Amino acid sequence: MRLTNLAVVLLCVVSQTQAQPCDSGVWVPVTTAGPTPLPAVGVAAFDAARGETVYLDWNIAMAPTWTWNGLEWTMRALIPSAYPVQAMCFDSVRQVVVAFDSGGQTWTFDGSSWTFRLATGPGARSQVSLAFDPIRQRAVLYGGSGSAGQSPNTWEWNGAFWIHRASTGPCPPISHAMAFDPTSTRVMMFGGRSLSGCSPIQGVFSETWLWTGSVWEQTKFGPGPRVFHAMATDTSRGRVVLYGGSSAFNGTPLLRDTWEWDGVWTPITYDGPGPRESHAMAYDSLRDRVVLIGGATSTGLADATVWEYVHLDSVQILDQPITLTVGSGANAMLTVNAAGSGPITYQWRFEGAPLTDSVHIGGSTTAALSVFGASPADIGHYDVIVSNGCSTVTSMPARLVVTAPPCLGDTDGNGLVEFSDITAVLGRWGTMCP
Repeated sequence: MRLTNLAVVLLCVVSQTQAQPCDSGVWVPVTTAGPTPLPAVGVAAFDAARGETVYLDWNIAMAPTWTWNGLEWTMRALIPSAYPVQAMCFDSVRQVVVAFDSGGQTWTFDGSSWTFRLATGPGARSQVSLAFDPIRQRAVLYGGSGSAGQSPNTWEWNGAFWIHRASTGPCPPISHAMAFDPTSTRVMMFGGRSLSGCSPIQGVFSETWLWTGSVWEQTKFGPGPRVFHAMATDTSRGRVVLYGGSSAFNGTPLLRDTWEWDGVWTPITYDGPGPRESHAMAYDSLRDRVVLIGGATSTGLADATVWEYVHLDSVQILDQPITLTVGSGANAMLTVNAAGSGPITYQWRFEGAPLTDSVHIGGSTTAALSVFGASPADIGHYDVIVSNGCSTVTSMPARLVVTAPPCLGDTDGNGLVEFSDITAVLGRWGTMCP
């Protein structure tokens, strides 16, 4: 599928911007045709096992599960929870999306259906945050507000049960955002607010905290105080991207700024999705971009536009490899069309294993892969890793199908030449072929 509009936007921005290599980004509107009705507030996580961003409304129970693959929305399943989901993350070790609802229940999603995992652990609470730590191989949950008030407790999910790790933590325990920080290799938290027990009461905070695995440590300040913002980890560049939110606990004024964290906070741009809060963000590692979905705008309405944060110097796949069918013995060619700054490199793979040139394979490190004299052994999925000096992105898999030549005499196509084939021929003896 050719992303013509995206390519045009990128060319226009590049021609007007003196960008530093690998360091500049632009927000691109992708579509306004989203889930109907689009929730004003939601949570998202990128399912790296299936190459889709998973999105849920955090205001309703039994919410429909929507997935975004960069081209279209698909509704997968209802989450059978009696409580709205408050936070989600992708468990890259167990290859499932983990969700925590306001009733204190834990769920996992495998791309097609939800599985109830546990009702014990952190307990019922709303406005929590959840982030996965791939180094320690567990999801970290902090904060929230329940019947007993605010909770400064930190919990970790190991794929089977919750472990209570700390009873104290940063002062703003609700409306904050969390993500994994590749620089420190720790889960980080920014912003949030407090209903009580902090100074000032009802205050909105601008503190950055890092979770060591046992305690929270405060680090540098940066973006202004905010709540209902969103963050996502750009693993390709090793940075955390933050967008928007509200600078006051009552929802006004709304913010429209983009910041990046790589050990220090850097302001990037004020252009893009516009003022909003309660939006959802996730990093699409397959297509190397941050995806922003929904949010409540200054008009108080949900915005159905999907925005993607694309780096001007990053490599982009404009045309994906497509499924191909050839006859046995014929040559097959799979191609990819990519754009980006600097020299672009390619590495084709078959079922995840790198290919090398041989008498049977050609162009394994180019934009066009050739399979000479295709046979049934070549049937399977092919993808290509595309890189430049700024980023790496993996294409969607394309399937190569090799059909066997017709077997002379096998009139019914069952792979055998038998008496029934002879009688079929004799039954049509002397007749014209259609």
